[in-house]
Amino acid sequence: MFRLLLTLLVLFMTGIFLVSSFANGLPGTTACIKQMAIFSTISLFIAFIGMRMPEGAFKRLPLFYIPAVWLALLLLFLLGKEVNGAVSWFRFMGLSIQPSEFAKPAFILLLAYAFTMQLPKGKIVAHLRPYAILLLGGIFICPIVLQPDLGTACVFAITLLIVFASCIRFTYPMAGILIAMLGGAITVIHRFPHAMRRLAMYQDALLLRPDIKTAFHNYKLQESIIKGGWFGSGFWPCTGSVNPPLSYSDSFFAATVELLGVIGSIPFIFIYLAWFLHCAALAHRTTSMANRVIYLAAGSMVTTQAFIHIGVNLGLLPITGLSMPLLGTGGSAFIAFTIIITMVERLSMLEDEKRLDETDFSPSPSLENA
Repeated sequence: MFRLLLTLLVLFMTGIFLVSSFANGLPGTTACIKQMAIFSTISLFIAFIGMRMPEGAFKRLPLFYIPAVWLALLLLFLLGKEVNGAVSWFRFMGLSIQPSEFAKPAFILLLAYAFTMQLPKGKIVAHLRPYAILLLGGIFICPIVLQPDLGTACVFAITLLIVFASCIRFTYPMAGILIAMLGGAITVIHRFPHAMRRLAMYQDALLLRPDIKTAFHNYKLQESIIKGGWFGSGFWPCTGSVNPPLSYSDSFFAATVELLGVIGSIPFIFIYLAWFLHCAALAHRTTSMANRVIYLAAGSMVTTQAFIHIGVNLGLLPITGLSMPLLGTGGSAFIAFTIIITMVERLSMLEDEKRLDETDFSPSPSLENA
């Protein structure tokens, strides 16, 4: 438990330190740091409670958590607040709540339930099961696509594909899945002006059109990375800083490269890669199908969002609006990713305790041969 709390604390403090460094002197810096500190404290408390949850809670939790989150996603279209063309937030007494963030742990639990759900025996049912899982995942993701929040939807879709490819022995539906995803993405991009604008920003940046205002965000990201060079421009005071838009969230990695340089930013990439490998090792070791799905989905979801964020900041992908997990700001994101990581570590701890009990009470070879 204390290893998890210490790891989260170090990540939270690193994020707060970096944001306070490259946002030094900008309007709203104090409020941003205060928000990160508050939600970091809440997240640590959630991690502490989660590491004490009994095993049975993981079986009861999905029964109300998954429907509640999906209902919240639907209510966004009636009560949500539109920001930059997307209806993704509830606003209440000065607080902003983003249901799509809380949908991430719910989606992981949904996949675990779908892969372990008892179905009637038969060849037809066995062949239809993979398609039923994909349909269930698609229905869950649909409200996020329609907000539109294509960045988060991509994180969900990639997580679904990784888990599907890892847990289903035959992969012939994969081609159809990819075609359906591509067709859906094209439809959404043409349907929503918000998505079209972001695609135009990416296109203008690729075509090197500095006079096009839509590419401003992309060029600011490139300027930060170029200024950072190999070893960075240093910390306080940040005189002459590029200050890319939303450096505390969407542009977190680019701003970090500006401060620490390419060499100093590489460890952040390895942190998320190490998390995925850790979850993959847990999935390989477990004998529980539900736990295996949770490990794979948790590892994929956190690492996918981190790598999409890094890809956007490097100019390899269009602007998505995704923050760096557990480092960039976002109260809902802090809590959601803390729930995901705590869920993995708690299940891993419970499995280790079971193995220890089995070892302690197994008969010794001398007694078996007596």
